[in-house]
Amino acid sequence: MSHSLATMQDLTANVVVNFDRKVASGGYGDVYKGRLIRGVDGFSGDVAVKVTRFISVNVPEKAMKGIKHELAIWKRQRHPYILPLIGVYLRRGIPCAVSPWCYSGTILQYMKSARRGHEAELDAPVTKCDFDLLRLHCLEIRLLSQVVAGLAYLHAHNLSHGDIKASNVLVKGGVAQLGDFGFSVFLADHSGNTSSHLGTARWFAPESLQEHAHRTREADIWALGCVILEVRTLLVPYHRVADTAVPLAILKDRPFERPEDIHPSLWSMAEACWSRSRKARIVSSNLASRIETTLKYVTLLLEALGALPDVCLVDLEYPNSNSTARSSLASVISKGDNTDLTLAVATARNALRALEVLGKRYPPATLQPTIRLIALKSKQLSVQLMGQLSSLSPLRHAEAVYSVAFLPDGFHIVSSSRDMALRIWDIRTMKTVISPLKGHTDSVRSVAVHGSRIASCSFDGTFRVWNAESGKKILGPITAHSSKRMRCIAYSKDGTRIATAGDDNRAAVWDANTGFQLREMIGHTTRVMCVAFSEDGTRLISGSQGNTIRIWDVASGECIGEPLTGHTDWVTSVCFSPDDKRIFSSSYDGTIRIWHAETRALIVEPLQVACEVLCMALSPDGKHLASGSCGGGMAVWDAETGNASQAPFKYHTKHVWGVAFSKDGHMIASASADKTVALWTATDYWKRYELHDHINGHNFFEALMTNIPHALTNEDIVALSSLTSSEYGREKLCSFHAEAGFPDSRPIALRLLASLSIQLVHGYSSTAPLPSAVDAARAVITTIQALDLRLLPPDLRPVAHALATHDKDASNELMAKLGSVDLRPPLRGHTDDVCSVAFLTDGRRLVSSSVDCTLRIWDVETGKTTGGPLKGHTDSARCVAVYGSRIASCSYDGTFRVWDADSGALVLGPITAHDGEWLNWIAYSREGTHIATAGYDKRVAIWDADTGAQLRAMVGHTAPVMCVAFSEDATRLVSGSQDHTIRIWDVASGECIGEPLARHTRWIHAVCFGPGDKRIFSSSEDSTICIWDTQTSTLIFEPLQINHKVLSMALSPDGKRLVAGSQSGKIVMWDAETGAAISTPFRDHGAEVWGVAFSLNGHKIASASRDGTIGLWDATDHWKRYDIDDEDVQKDDD
Repeated sequence: MSHSLATMQDLTANVVVNFDRKVASGGYGDVYKGRLIRGVDGFSGDVAVKVTRFISVNVPEKAMKGIKHELAIWKRQRHPYILPLIGVYLRRGIPCAVSPWCYSGTILQYMKSARRGHEAELDAPVTKCDFDLLRLHCLEIRLLSQVVAGLAYLHAHNLSHGDIKASNVLVKGGVAQLGDFGFSVFLADHSGNTSSHLGTARWFAPESLQEHAHRTREADIWALGCVILEVRTLLVPYHRVADTAVPLAILKDRPFERPEDIHPSLWSMAEACWSRSRKARIVSSNLASRIETTLKYVTLLLEALGALPDVCLVDLEYPNSNSTARSSLASVISKGDNTDLTLAVATARNALRALEVLGKRYPPATLQPTIRLIALKSKQLSVQLMGQLSSLSPLRHAEAVYSVAFLPDGFHIVSSSRDMALRIWDIRTMKTVISPLKGHTDSVRSVAVHGSRIASCSFDGTFRVWNAESGKKILGPITAHSSKRMRCIAYSKDGTRIATAGDDNRAAVWDANTGFQLREMIGHTTRVMCVAFSEDGTRLISGSQGNTIRIWDVASGECIGEPLTGHTDWVTSVCFSPDDKRIFSSSYDGTIRIWHAETRALIVEPLQVACEVLCMALSPDGKHLASGSCGGGMAVWDAETGNASQAPFKYHTKHVWGVAFSKDGHMIASASADKTVALWTATDYWKRYELHDHINGHNFFEALMTNIPHALTNEDIVALSSLTSSEYGREKLCSFHAEAGFPDSRPIALRLLASLSIQLVHGYSSTAPLPSAVDAARAVITTIQALDLRLLPPDLRPVAHALATHDKDASNELMAKLGSVDLRPPLRGHTDDVCSVAFLTDGRRLVSSSVDCTLRIWDVETGKTTGGPLKGHTDSARCVAVYGSRIASCSYDGTFRVWDADSGALVLGPITAHDGEWLNWIAYSREGTHIATAGYDKRVAIWDADTGAQLRAMVGHTAPVMCVAFSEDATRLVSGSQDHTIRIWDVASGECIGEPLARHTRWIHAVCFGPGDKRIFSSSEDSTICIWDTQTSTLIFEPLQINHKVLSMALSPDGKRLVAGSQSGKIVMWDAETGAAISTPFRDHGAEVWGVAFSLNGHKIASASRDGTIGLWDATDHWKRYDIDDEDVQKDDD
């Protein structure tokens, strides 16, 4: 192949093509369909092979050079809207272009298919179009915007296409791509090296008719205007003119007359393309910006029209079944971007009345696109529409629903019903995520949640505990309250205890892990309806059918003081405030009472409801109170003042038996006898339709991204506040980076910090007064937090240093709220899950293993690989261990190997182990003389680290062994298994020492000894970590809880910190001595964390994840300190 094609793949031997069957022909070439035998650069399957047609068999050398030159230009183009060139196929010595096969055909073929069934309507003005036709208009504009973006890319790289027309625009996967580069022209070279073909005449610009004319960017723009009309009309330019008369028509006429049904913005763009003066024509970059603006506007209209589903309005004298709000809004498309919405507003008012009569309500997010448009004309109507039409969709049971609770992630809820089942729902999809949880034999009256556990109690006289992820029963059935009906169940805040209320007139407290009854509270003289723990877990409150409330000491079970009296009917629910200073109670007497927990006096007058109050819940921050009552009534109250809110809770048609707040307090769930669970927005976000309120914020960020950063002004602070104070504002804020062409929000955050830094250092502004340093800093902190972003400490410290001269507390706040624990961006290189990671003894390198069967050695400072990939394993490399310069690895291929960390050479192995079954874990003894492995054969084995000879096999586990670790003195070995047990082994004899440690209820994924071998740490899929005393084989304190399966664990070298990785992708750290959680904002991997490891000095943590990356984290508090230098941090780590 010639030098100009040297960089291209010769696909002659890799493409099967039938040259007897053409699929398309042009003026100068034919297209054939072929198929790749083997994938190339990510491409596979069918391809298009374009063969240039020549009159003579002998192709002129000049023409051959031109073809090769154009193919070389095409190959270099990388853009989503440019059809890629895969390689070339040599046919009779002539290179033919090979590109992906586009099954949707050309843009005209694609639009003809999309329009099928709407041909008649498309000939009419847009004012008569329905929603589906607007969708087609939006599709056309979107495809055209992609064509323009592709051409703008070429022009920006000093290239012209040379043959722009609709038949040269292909569609693949709904994306338009510019194709046919066979005759493009390289603008910097007019020497004749490219083809002299000037394109098809109908698309010619007037200047292209001149002799020896070259194709130019301006000529491309003229042709692009023709394509805009082609897509709209499905006709060619000058379609009424014969071929021979086209040149004359080009000189005096436009290519198209204005169609009646074209969007006015598109027509104005086409006119800007057809200026007779080349220099006066719009440039591609400006055209791309204009059509993108039009696309955004039309998309907003499309969202608005699509928001309100069809409703039946026939009975209300509306002539059709479509929403009149939708049909009226469809008309605005004909009036351009600056439309008058008077008609839409009038129709929306009629629709509002009709929808209310029909009882129609919609989720706030569904209404917002429509409401934002109407807000342009009438803010008052927008608020009215949102307030009267918004709600969230219901979830349905087969029978009455009695109780509901949010899971900690905020995306799932659990509900219980008269149908004797529990159901777990994903509120994003409004569907159940697992099968109903069944086992109770009567109505399930109450549910409570702690972490991944769900407790339920029933009229069958029992309670049970379930795993929220699998739906499996963890505990029970526990018979309680003399088998009489149970009405309420509650967890203590730490999840160690459960309280129940029963028809035996008693409350009871239970061990949440064993189901053992700890206390029985005796004192009520009638059935106990409800119970709740205080925040500190020392007290329990209960309400009964005797109209009284009692407070109990949890430790002794004794009643504290006299009962609270005042209600005149059954007490249905009770709770403490977050600070334990107030008590809330609701009753069948139609009131809610707020009591002072110490004086027992009412704080405000009883809150009045029109009928019996059946349930009540307090928001996590203690500021709002939600109640449900008979007949479907619901209300939300200010918990401090007792004032009722005006939130539009109008859905349930029967008794509301249960209400619950989400963890963030933004949502309320309600359970009703009408067999539904309803979801509500608890904040005022339901009425947020803002559009104009954030124009200043938008302008600020537009200037921020395009101009040199400036000191923040008071107006800037107001603009930032407008964006961060509402849901819609935060949505807009998080979209600015995309509008500015950045892949994420980090550039915005860095420019905000630059503006803050300028103000702190220079402290002046020539145009406006400046806010205080603290106000400016807090506005920037709040804004970057709204972007859900944390930054590397080196990016923050210069600003924090400058801020410290004004306010040290603000500097500490900036570092703590915005600082990232990441030491650097994630390490990438493996092509599949990263299974394990370990630091080398020098602290500057680490080794990782992967499902891709390889090991890699990384420099943690540069992020680059310094060794590997080390290849040899034939299945997943599951685990690595390090001793000195040696790395041991084990694999699902049934072997382990030992490598030299410096050279990457194989030192030992492969050693077949565990009868060739999967190896799950490998570990070195502290002195490096022994290696231990854990296998799928249910055994642990010890090997000579130098020879690979097996020394011992430990037999005893009844299921595959998942993990193993040596004691510091190397005399013992600890192992964890899928049989849920931990065993301690004598290394010398291979015998099990004592009985297995049994507390975990799921697979054990990691084990290790603590310093001095006095403790053993174990982590499990049961979402806990246990810390054991090695002498007594008992737990030192209650298991550490995490909300997801614990898949990995590591102890710091000094034994003071414990880090774990979970199934959800989260990483958590604890004080290993006290069990207290150490709040550290680890970035969520978003996928399983299979391995974690500390560096030898304990200053760094590495994590291995299913997302294919390795995270590097600061294990110290350096990430939130501004008063240290980055160089000092580096020296300290070294």
